[in-house]
Amino acid sequence: MAVSTVWIVLHRLDQESSENVVNGPVAVEFPCSATTADVQEAFRSQLKTQDKKLVLKLRNHRKSLIPINCRIAHNTKFQPYTLEVVKRFQHVKPLVRSVHTNGYEEMVKQRLQNLLRRIEALEEIVPEMKQNREKKMQKEMGGIDDNLKFIGQRIQEAENHKWQGMFTKHPLW
Repeated sequence: MAVSTVWIVLHRLDQESSENVVNGPVAVEFPCSATTADVQEAFRSQLKTQDKKLVLKLRNHRKSLIPINCRIAHNTKFQPYTLEVVKRFQHVKPLVRSVHTNGYEEMVKQRLQNLLRRIEALEEIVPEMKQNREKKMQKEMGGIDDNLKFIGQRIQEAENHKWQGMFTKHPLW
């Protein structure tokens, strides 16, 4: 199993002492097939700390952040990476997370008032609804009664007719 060696200079920004930089580069070794957690564990063992709340930032010689995983490019003792160790939210104070909505409460109150007005209007109409339904039923029943009378008259007219044969007049063919 191959082992990768990376040279780092340690910057401990999590400690308040003046000794933030360790003198000289330090070698960190980890297997080439290691997972990201294993590589981070190798860096933590070099720090002699197991605190998982510390944030590790690995920077190259151009001060760019590089990911901490098994594919870290090899470097030399004369051009080491910088490993910055900081506390979580050390430089930034986090705000309480909350959804900020402008006028949300007013909108909910307005919708509630609209619903209450509609319910009150329906409650006022309820006694009239029974009367309106009875009027409509009477009107429809009157229309059906007229249709039945008309159909009855037509049936009686049809009963009075007698069959007189097929033709009353001889065709001219």
